[in-house]
Amino acid sequence: MRLSGDEFKDKCPSSPWCGPGSFAGLREAQQKIVETVAGTGLAVGIDIGDARNVHPVNKQEAGRRLALVALKQVYQQDVIADGPAVTDARFEPGRMTLAFDAGGKGQSLVFKDSATNGFELAGADGHFLPATAQLKGNTIVLTVAAMAVPCAVRYAWADNPPATLFNTAGLPAAPFRKTAVPPVLKGQETNEFVFTGVTKDFDLSKSPKDWIKTQPIINAMLELGEKHIYKKVGDEQLPFWLFRPDGMGKGETRPCVMFIHGGSWSGKGEHVGM
Repeated sequence: MRLSGDEFKDKCPSSPWCGPGSFAGLREAQQKIVETVAGTGLAVGIDIGDARNVHPVNKQEAGRRLALVALKQVYQQDVIADGPAVTDARFEPGRMTLAFDAGGKGQSLVFKDSATNGFELAGADGHFLPATAQLKGNTIVLTVAAMAVPCAVRYAWADNPPATLFNTAGLPAAPFRKTAVPPVLKGQETNEFVFTGVTKDFDLSKSPKDWIKTQPIINAMLELGEKHIYKKVGDEQLPFWLFRPDGMGKGETRPCVMFIHGGSWSGKGEHVGM
């Protein structure tokens, strides 16, 4: 059984596995065991915990969910034993989209939105902020105001997290976290490009050779820098982007490398500027 919620309140400050922030990591470790050890299974109980008691009183529901796991995995019965699980995480400029398997045939997502919905996004700085979530079929679109390029997402990542995502069978989604990976190519024959986000370490040489398809990467990379206006031509503002090394303060002076491109590419009626 995945650990249910508990707020600890300094119950065990001397134990590294038992204290504020520890249950999220322990739940992730439980999941890794299930993914690597045969004959194991997990049920989710983050919605039936007790913030004041590490041993929640609702044992009946915990037992019912564990029985569903056994019926499905051991006895091969056609039962719904799992809550929603992420099948795809797409990081895009200004938002990210999560796609889910709702838990089996005939299941749909049930999102109980609230001020604390459990979803958080982080940008390139790694600082997580609460996200606004919008349910669209079996996908959820997440946004954070003023976060141009989300680089990481997590759900119910706390000792006693809110449980807001279920399926129609009433089973909750397990806590999870995902980070952005470099853009990848799907199908070398067609050079079909799927944008998934960038970080400071992204290697632009791995992107498509078609600059039109590369523009989302360039836009996302620019969002990681500081935008400054160096000149105005009529009503047009000409910007440049400053990228500081990690640990460099704004008042610190160092040598710099400047890259300048004075032209542009165009093709298929589209225009890409650098």
